Amino acid sequence: MRRLRYPPLVIAFLIIWNGLACSQPTYPVRPITLIVPFVAGGSSDILARAVARGLENEMGQPIVVENRGGGSGEVGTAAAAKAAPDGYTILLGHTTALVVLPNLRDSLSYDVSRDFAPLTLLGATPQALVVHPSVAKTLGEFVRRAKAEPGTLNYASGGLATPPHLAAELFKQQSNADIVHIPFNGSPSAMTALLGGHVHALFANIDSVMPHIKSGEVTALAISGERRSPYLPDVPTFEEAGIPGLVNKSWFSLVAPAKTPPAVLELLQEKSRAVVESKEFQDFLGSQIIEPMPAGPKALLSFLNKENKRWAHVLGTIKAE
Repeated sequence: MRRLRYPPLVIAFLIIWNGLACSQPTYPVRPITLIVPFVAGGSSDILARAVARGLENEMGQPIVVENRGGGSGEVGTAAAAKAAPDGYTILLGHTTALVVLPNLRDSLSYDVSRDFAPLTLLGATPQALVVHPSVAKTLGEFVRRAKAEPGTLNYASGGLATPPHLAAELFKQQSNADIVHIPFNGSPSAMTALLGGHVHALFANIDSVMPHIKSGEVTALAISGERRSPYLPDVPTFEEAGIPGLVNKSWFSLVAPAKTPPAVLELLQEKSRAVVESKEFQDFLGSQIIEPMPAGPKALLSFLNKENKRWAHVLGTIKAE
């Protein structure tokens, strides 16, 4: 057989090329950005920072939390959709941005099914209807006053189409209470307005409002879960308080740009699931009064499909605002 012969220059090139290929660093080699589509200080931000701590340990790189509020979550979510699909940008997916806005707005700057790949579910929290102590002591009293004085009571929210706003709209439908919506740029601002007595009521995630309930600064009238919260055992559900069908929760997830390379996406899914299932993160969820949810991309996809069907038929009144 003829022996193949290569010129010395070709041999040298092959040796160098092979060395470079073998020495190419594997993902990740630099910090990863976790976009939060809401302002700092709220439930999403607090949760994202706990996720970031866990992912830093799993990925071996810093996770930079970047708050991009605006448009009820659309601004930050659109930024993540347009980010380079290289594994260095992920998004804290939220009820509003991934399910509500696509069913609410005819034109949206992103398409959830086209622009994102699922990583994992994180957790969920129901909302509590809280009022300034001067307004009412019970849900029945609040509803009676709203009916007797139509249009004079108001409620704050962290923005149009946020889960607390949706809970309030469901409340208005189920109770026929005439209360006026006053949206703020983020839940912290809405809470400040309530504490100052500038608004009458607020639907808020339990974790964010708990300290103010405990201190007596606000009065909790009901919660939007299927059952009473062990953290608020004396506060009835809306069902128990006489308003059936009002179950609503804020839920959180992680997603990545859709065209992220399969190997990178698989690693992100594996590591994010490891974070969610860790004892440290489960303990954190408990401390924040956030209910754990099934982890992994399949669980997230199934959940998104159910949520889309659930909300598709209840958003007519919000569109009219």
